[in-house]
Amino acid sequence: MLIFYMSILDNDEQRNLFEERYDKYYPDCLRFANKILSNSNLAEDAVHEAFLGIIDKRDKYLALPINDFRNLILTMTRYKAIDILRKETKVKTDPINDELFVSISDDEQEVEELVLKRISIEEMGKYIEQIDETSKQILYMRYLHNMSYKEIGENLNMAIKTVEVRIARAKKKVRDLIRKEGDML
Repeated sequence: MLIFYMSILDNDEQRNLFEERYDKYYPDCLRFANKILSNSNLAEDAVHEAFLGIIDKRDKYLALPINDFRNLILTMTRYKAIDILRKETKVKTDPINDELFVSISDDEQEVEELVLKRISIEEMGKYIEQIDETSKQILYMRYLHNMSYKEIGENLNMAIKTVEVRIARAKKKVRDLIRKEGDML
């Protein structure tokens, strides 16, 4: 793949700089993407997409100091891996995992449980797609990929407590959207 990248670059200086950084950071990026995706082929795809992003804006990105470049390529790899993860986890049509909504208050719980049991994951996806990216990402990681709070925290560079709070907030956002639509019916 390196040969393909090199053919896109404009001059020998860019080729040398890119090759040096590719050789240095490719293994780290691959490990990082594999940690998110748990699939070496998909991880490779994420890393290649990240390096293609570098080439697209080569004048800007190759001029960065080495530490800034490292942060950039790891961030790009992370986002590319998350994009792939989203594409790979198309919403299924199985009944929803009730665990997603355990924190409903007691007086509303019975009615909402009946409603939630009728909602398929496909329908739930409609609500999840309406919330912010970070919340959406955390819910998918937790409930579709069964990742622990610790794993999510490591992948998103968050403390475990932050992950717990974000999950609770994301579930509340989805519940609120369901309630809002229920009020409109």
